[in-house]
Amino acid sequence: MASKWFGPTSRGAFLTNDIRENVQAGQLLAKSQAGGLLLFCDENDVPFGLGTFTPKGNPRNYEVAVIIGEESLWETGRGALASSLLVDHLFLTLDAHRVFAMTLAVNPHAISTLSTGGFLLEARLRDHYFVDGRFEDCLVWSQLREEYDKTVEACHPESAFVTAPSISPEMRTRAERLLLRIAEDCAS
Repeated sequence: MASKWFGPTSRGAFLTNDIRENVQAGQLLAKSQAGGLLLFCDENDVPFGLGTFTPKGNPRNYEVAVIIGEESLWETGRGALASSLLVDHLFLTLDAHRVFAMTLAVNPHAISTLSTGGFLLEARLRDHYFVDGRFEDCLVWSQLREEYDKTVEACHPESAFVTAPSISPEMRTRAERLLLRIAEDCAS
């Protein structure tokens, strides 16, 4: 099913930066085993999309892509939910510093999701992709850790799109103070 989503005739792959790549099941398995693939399922555990993340450039920088497999599920909010969960995973679990995505400039789904999800348009790569017999631009979007943190602070705690960190700043500060006191006691 997932390899169909990324196949050479897939409109979904056309809209991600996986344009016209013929992704095979083995490639998805390898990506999954390397820890760079998330499968998104609905409340009935039916898969509806995939998210990929790949370390790029400096440590803690990740390139991401999300695909919602079935066209009937596009524009239902699932892309925004999947993108948000992927970004939360990278910042909260992998301590990302920068998360970026490259999208086709004629992809309204990605433009809407990324621009409302805290990403900033960073660059436009002219004539970057060749699709359907013509060159198309690529948009580069990014979100930095401090921008993500501001978004989290602005959201309501009950938001479905933001997961609270496992270790609160207060817990971290308290632990640091205790360790400092222990170090001082050991030194005397």
